[in-house]
Amino acid sequence: MQSFEVWYQLDEERHIWFLVGRMIEVVYHTGRSGWTENDVQLFSKMSKRYNVLVEEILGISECVVTGHNLQYLCKDVRRFSSPDNYWCFVFERSVKRYVQRSSNKKHIECTFAKAEERREVSKHLSSSTFGHCLLQPVTNSKSEGDVLTATSLSMARAMSDELDDTAEGILIGAPHFQLFEKNCIDDVYLCDPTVDRGTILDGGYSYRSVYVPSRQQGQQYRVGETVLVLEQVIAVSGIHCVQLGSEYGHFIAGKAYRQMPSPGVQGVQVVITTQERVVASVRNINRKVMLYQHPSATTAHSQHYEVIDYQRPSLPVSGQDIVIPYFPECGDMVWVAGDTDGCSGNQQWLGHIISVDSLSQSVKLYFYVERPNKEGCYVKETSTRNKVHWSLLITSAEGRWERDEWITDMR
Repeated sequence: MQSFEVWYQLDEERHIWFLVGRMIEVVYHTGRSGWTENDVQLFSKMSKRYNVLVEEILGISECVVTGHNLQYLCKDVRRFSSPDNYWCFVFERSVKRYVQRSSNKKHIECTFAKAEERREVSKHLSSSTFGHCLLQPVTNSKSEGDVLTATSLSMARAMSDELDDTAEGILIGAPHFQLFEKNCIDDVYLCDPTVDRGTILDGGYSYRSVYVPSRQQGQQYRVGETVLVLEQVIAVSGIHCVQLGSEYGHFIAGKAYRQMPSPGVQGVQVVITTQERVVASVRNINRKVMLYQHPSATTAHSQHYEVIDYQRPSLPVSGQDIVIPYFPECGDMVWVAGDTDGCSGNQQWLGHIISVDSLSQSVKLYFYVERPNKEGCYVKETSTRNKVHWSLLITSAEGRWERDEWITDMR
């Protein structure tokens, strides 16, 4: 049974898939509201590293023009701003329906434009009048508090635009009464200790989903999804409305996952299944996540998952961390990364290449260390030859030789 650490060391293609996922994340999520200069530099380095690794690992036949064009996306962003992320499949489907209509084939572009105009106008008219409602669940309590509910996601969005206080979220769907266990009520009390424990009812109403507005755009959370609550991964099994004194609180219940030690890859989080049941306030939900199960790291008693945090506000790496593969030659002075995950990290070593082995994609070199009392002056550490894989070579070192010393002004 392979552990996560062994799996990450053996699978070379994971480097390619990490880059694909992170480039998609920049385009469709972190850069959605505009690219910063750091985003441009990060994407530029990731695209170049991706093209090199595809050729080296998968072969020249996998180097297609779409992958090559990724290198020029940064130039387009600087010239024309970031992509607007508009999904065009709906319009493509409409065009397919238009071309099936009978036509004399004259001025076909005007026919398509008028049909699309009618479709857009009718869509606007059908969605311009949204209603909203304040439903009060029928309980045994005499409280007069109101609960925000909606019958659809579009209605919930319209309500969030008109109402001020929607931090608890807007419940979606038909309510279903449910009795709570004592430990569940205790967990609700721990979520809000300011509430009198005796005022929490033993029952409440369950819903299929809840819509939580935010500054940029709202998010709908459904039963069966996995969310991140205060940096804890929870699989949602229920969304409940509980009466807390004279008010109502919205909570999620589900199964918690325990975080495991990192497999040594920057930005990767691994969790394991547990039997722990938790209750958390909807206010504390950070975002959605996805779990990817690895059969190689699964046992009879537990299952390991990799957390795919696709809604995180920023990537865990920057442009300075991405290493574009460097192809060495004998006599080169190079910077060598101090780790093995394809990122340069904080520790770098200076090396002098004395031989190159193309078959094993490795080099033999001497490491150089900086003199204690002379900044920028490097001397040979030992006479031992060290074998280093190409993937750890960051870039060539700029400088000059002065006898047996290497003088450099930058690192």
